[in-house]
Amino acid sequence: MNSYHILEAIVQIAQIKLAIPSGKTYNSSITNSLNRGILKRGTHVNDLNELPEGFGQADPDFMHEAYAEAKKERSDSGDVLFLKAGVTHVLVLPPHKESPSWFREYKEHGLRPEGKYTTVTCPKEVGDPCPICEAAAVLWDEKTDESIKAAKRLTSKKQFLYNVYVFSSPDGKALKDGIHTLKSGVGVYKELMAYDSDDAGGWGDITNLTSGVEFRIERTGKGQFDTKYSAKPVPLRTNLIEKLDAAGFEIGTPTDLSKVYPPRKYDELVELLEQDQPEEE
Repeated sequence: MNSYHILEAIVQIAQIKLAIPSGKTYNSSITNSLNRGILKRGTHVNDLNELPEGFGQADPDFMHEAYAEAKKERSDSGDVLFLKAGVTHVLVLPPHKESPSWFREYKEHGLRPEGKYTTVTCPKEVGDPCPICEAAAVLWDEKTDESIKAAKRLTSKKQFLYNVYVFSSPDGKALKDGIHTLKSGVGVYKELMAYDSDDAGGWGDITNLTSGVEFRIERTGKGQFDTKYSAKPVPLRTNLIEKLDAAGFEIGTPTDLSKVYPPRKYDELVELLEQDQPEEE
């Protein structure tokens, strides 16, 4: 139901960007062409074996070994921790040296390519156009109950990332596991910020390594509308350096949060939109 409207929106975007006259009937080859960059660049290689001079084929054995090694390395997305049902006990760390704050705010879209839910960072964050935002705008303009519902689903939502040490969590994380990148929504962020700015109430400076504040973040309920989060501070301040020393651990290196979940290319997002399959009601 909503898939049809989203596909219509994608076609309208393609018509605008490619100057295709409206009023004609097009199939998905329009957006397939947009994805491959054929229409945008005007040419493409028909035979992948006919490579221009100076180019070669990747060695499959070498690439297999490189892939195996890459899986061992820490990725640009860091070790992202999602809040699960129950209590996650953390201490938020000071900012990475390249960051002005101990959190990163960004916007993400939720899609279901081929029926499997995933999220993608909105490329507007780095000043690039976003086909998902464009599709949502087309749907908003239709002003029908169905199109408005589809537009709301495509509209980006704020998310937040933090470097944290985990004391305990529902999935067994602990200090020994080092620094994690924690992801949360607006609610948890607002509670953390409230305590970080509450100097008069005896809080403030929650990320201080020698006198920081531990938080117990609880997730309750199930589903999109019943899930709730709360972040409550532990009454006594914590010297994280001493705790790590006592446990025999050295403090690790924080992740540059600006490199976590980098936006995808425009054509990749168009392809995900084409594959989007909203849940049946």
